[in-house]
Amino acid sequence: MQCGSSSKFTPVKRIKKCALSVKEKIFVSNVYNFLRKENPSFSVDDTVEKTSNMMGVSKSTTFKVISELKKSKKYVESGSILPHLTVLEVFATKTFPKRHDTDEITKEKGHEVLRLPPYFYVFNPIELIRVLKKRINMLNKRKFQIRF
Repeated sequence: MQCGSSSKFTPVKRIKKCALSVKEKIFVSNVYNFLRKENPSFSVDDTVEKTSNMMGVSKSTTFKVISELKKSKKYVESGSILPHLTVLEVFATKTFPKRHDTDEITKEKGHEVLRLPPYFYVFNPIELIRVLKKRINMLNKRKFQIRF
C-alpha cells in the first residue's frame, strides 16, 4: 500500500494479510482507495494523529510508529510530503514486541527469561482431579469436599 504515482501502488490484497479486525480492514481499504484517487500525497504530521484517532490506536503506539518512520529514513521533517509510504500501512503491518522491565533487568544480571503459557488446570493432574470431583459434586448438588 503506497501513495504516489499510479504505477507504484501496491494491490489492496496485501491489506488482508495484516492482523486487523474485519472492521479495521474495511476502514483501511476505504482510506487507501480514497488516498489513491483523491490525494496521492499527504502531510505526515497531520495524518499520523488523524489516522491513529480514527483507528482507535493509543498515543504510545502512534509515537512508536513515528519513531519507526524516523529510523527507516522514510520520514522527512514536519510539514513535508511523504509520497511513498502511508501511515496506514505501518499501523496495519507493523507489530511491536512487548517489552517488560523485568526482562531487561534479568538480562542485565545474565539470566534468561522463560515465558510460560497461562495456567490451565488440564496440565496439572492434581487440579484436574479436583475440578472433575467438583463437577461431579455440582451435578449431584452436594457441597464440595474432597475426602481421602
